[in-house]
Amino acid sequence: MRALPLLLLLAACEAELSDGALSAPRAAAGESSPPGYAMVEVEQLPPPIASSLRAPDLVRGRTAVLQVRDSLPGGTVYFVRGAIVPGGGPGACPGALGGGCLGLTGPSVLATAVADSWGTATLNIPIPAGAPLVSTGLQAATPNGADPFISDVEGRSIFALGHDYDVGNHDPLGEASAHAFNYLLGTSVDVPDDVTVRGFGVQMRVTGPRGHFALYTNVGGVPGALVAQTADVTPASVGANEFAATAPVAIPRGRYWLMGVWESDASIGYTQATDAIVHYIPHTFGTALPAAFPAPSTYAGQDFNYWLVVD
Repeated sequence: MRALPLLLLLAACEAELSDGALSAPRAAAGESSPPGYAMVEVEQLPPPIASSLRAPDLVRGRTAVLQVRDSLPGGTVYFVRGAIVPGGGPGACPGALGGGCLGLTGPSVLATAVADSWGTATLNIPIPAGAPLVSTGLQAATPNGADPFISDVEGRSIFALGHDYDVGNHDPLGEASAHAFNYLLGTSVDVPDDVTVRGFGVQMRVTGPRGHFALYTNVGGVPGALVAQTADVTPASVGANEFAATAPVAIPRGRYWLMGVWESDASIGYTQATDAIVHYIPHTFGTALPAAFPAPSTYAGQDFNYWLVVD
């Protein structure tokens, strides 16, 4: 993986796209295909294969965790920034994308990462303390002959230090879970900076059940000590719901375990396209969470729409 400080890229360093593997002039207005390509009608080109990009708010002095899902397994993913095309039209059409076009103009490559066997690639981008407070467009693209994988475009702004942002699986995952009640259950989350935990979030597929969310340390690859939690809370709507922690808690960077327990059967966003290991214990909703996580049961191959709200 090769990463560059975002400040350098915000200085309009465009050479990587104009001269490198991802290079091609953009089509002029009214043209059916970009100059320099074989003259094929745009309508005859296969559509790009959709992948999804997850990007948090960008905060000075913090690390932005970019993640693309549903890309080409084993493929090289280019994480790109540029100006968003008004109206969502096509932007630059790099030659390596086989006729596919980005939703950005003036793109530059932030870095590349190799997708795992599920087509997921993650990239940590440090945001310099002096980065300008501007907005930018982000996208991910993976060359694959005439069938490139191209993500959605995410517009993001750079904020001053102290702005809340999320760490974890905020964007909706593709499936709806069937969470049984009275199990404290979750997966690991990597926190890339020293932060203060302000709250917890969940993507609900149904409303109704009350939940309780918690963060545990990682000890030898399993959940350890309880460090932060919510009260018993009721998600108000389908979609994203966030809840304050019972108290703000400063934590050092590292791996943690993000857990939830439900009062009745619940459904949240989740995915099976992962090698994540789920850890869980029986736990009666409404009773105090264990200060030290007992020896858990485990299974592989699920991850959930839980996240932390931090600053």
